[in-house]
Amino acid sequence: MRCYKGAAYVLGRSSSTEKLYSEEEASMDSLDNFSPEDTTGFIKIQSIRLKKYSEEWASESEVLLAKGS
Repeated sequence: MRCYKGAAYVLGRSSSTEKLYSEEEASMDSLDNFSPEDTTGFIKIQSIRLKKYSEEWASESEVLLAKGS
């Protein structure tokens, strides 16, 4: 790590294990019991959060625009 003018920069990483990432374990193709339909609930829950965030952002933007006029 290097520090310069109040900022920290990572110069490298190391690990005591052989591998930090396994392409085979990260791939959904290698999972025998994985079904893409299993993710639909997660996606729906995340979309609710994102919709609420965008609605809030839009309403705040309208307030700021109204104040600036």
